[in-house]
Parts: sequence; C-alpha cells; structure tokens
Amino acid sequence: EKVVTWYMSSETYHSKFKKMHSAYEECRADTTALYLSHFKEPYEIMFSGREDEWDDIQYVMWYEVARRGLYGLSFYDVETETWGQAHVNGNYVIMRVLYEVDG
Repeated sequence: EKVVTWYMSSETYHSKFKKMHSAYEECRADTTALYLSHFKEPYEIMFSGREDEWDDIQYVMWYEVARRGLYGLSFYDVETETWGQAHVNGNYVIMRVLYEVDG
C-alpha cells in the first residue's frame, strides 16, 4: 500500500503521538536491545571474556523486561487510565505481546 499521509511541516513526532511518544521510545529502545541480544557482537563488546555467561545474560534480559511489565501495573492509574512512567508502559506493552504470541 502506498503512503498517503505524512507529517506536515509544523508537526513533530511528539505533537502527533502526544503522551504516548515517550512510551513508544522506551518500547523501541527495549525491543532493540532484545533484538541485539541475539547477536554475538554486542556481547563481544560488553562482555568479552565472559562467553560462558552470554546465554544467561540473554535469558535475564528477556525475563527482566517481562518482570518490569508486571511491576509496571503498579504505575497504572485506573481512574485516569494513564501510566505513571513511560518506561513501565513500554515494558507492559512488550510483556503483553510476549503473553499473546504463540510459541
């Protein structure tokens, strides 16, 4: 499908996504880190000499994002339907995707 809409010259990412822009950014940052955790290059840079721990580090990364998603529920205000922090909102979204995906 062809692109039929775009930002106007007076619009920005922030102006279009309002309060959600920070959560989108946090979600993007965390999913990028999770994606990169499947390649050896980041480990070679950050954990050189600890090759026997790389699988554990990757496991803990995924586990921690899911845990923060659950923890983030304590920052959700049911009355105003808002999140207290962008980080936890992003982690909650990732946790929900992990919960809903098959396999």
